[in-house]
Amino acid sequence: MSEYPPASMRVVVLLVVLPVLAGALVAGFADGWMLTRWVLVLEPLLWLIACAMGLHLLASGRTAYGTAVLVGWLLFAATLRFPVSPRRPDAEVQLALSQCTDVSSRMRDDLKVISADWSPDLAGTLAPLDADLLVISGIPEPEVGRLAVLLERTAPPHPSGTALFVRGDVQSCAGATTVPLPGGFTALARVGDQPVPVIALDHAQARELEGLAAGARDLASPYTVVLGSTLTHGTFRRAESWLHGVRLASAPHKATWPAQLGTLPFLPLYHADRLWVGPGWRVARIETARVPGAERLALVATLTPKDVAQ
Repeated sequence: MSEYPPASMRVVVLLVVLPVLAGALVAGFADGWMLTRWVLVLEPLLWLIACAMGLHLLASGRTAYGTAVLVGWLLFAATLRFPVSPRRPDAEVQLALSQCTDVSSRMRDDLKVISADWSPDLAGTLAPLDADLLVISGIPEPEVGRLAVLLERTAPPHPSGTALFVRGDVQSCAGATTVPLPGGFTALARVGDQPVPVIALDHAQARELEGLAAGARDLASPYTVVLGSTLTHGTFRRAESWLHGVRLASAPHKATWPAQLGTLPFLPLYHADRLWVGPGWRVARIETARVPGAERLALVATLTPKDVAQ
């Protein structure tokens, strides 16, 4: 006979129900930077602890408790992967976007794009890469003009702490050069004489991906580029289905965060910088570059146009 008393059904139920409630709570509120960072850092450790505890209970003959711990943790992880309360652009923004893009235009030239985190040494690293579009997050407002000069790029007014830099200019859409969206903003960049609809991500959250997808759908261009920083990672990858639903394909993932631990270089574990492209683009090359002093590696990609049916 087992040396342990019979399992309490109340405890077994709590071991299953409490993780589900915790997962729902985190999924609902993990859009804040600190909570998301907490999840990024601690989720692998929690996997190790929960599995070790559950297997130890099973091995010691406490089958009900061990099974409840493992089932509870799996339900916690599953619940965490369903973001709630999606944020969508309002009807006026959607109407404006639908009237802004020339869907008959065709791309002819390759496009080089970069997503990077702000650092005082940013220009020295990115200028030699000679990108056509750059989305820089966390940049102080006074530094936008200075960086635009150093990179020799145009920086339109932006509604957030993320700035867009363009080789060329940005044409007006609905009376403005940038239109705010959940988790970022959109702009119609002109690289040479080629119009490129860009959605710049500003630490986009999982629940905002549906709103971003709605913006991309209303732009109605196969050459849309969605680029920038996200607070999403593997935990929230189910939210990508919204983007895939409007024919946006995810570029291959590259880990970019954390690029440093304190002041020391570190091996990135999570793909915080993301790129999605419309069906008119093929991702020919994607890589990362280390920027001194930046929390994330820069994501650098080259896009090649292809003929598509409108």
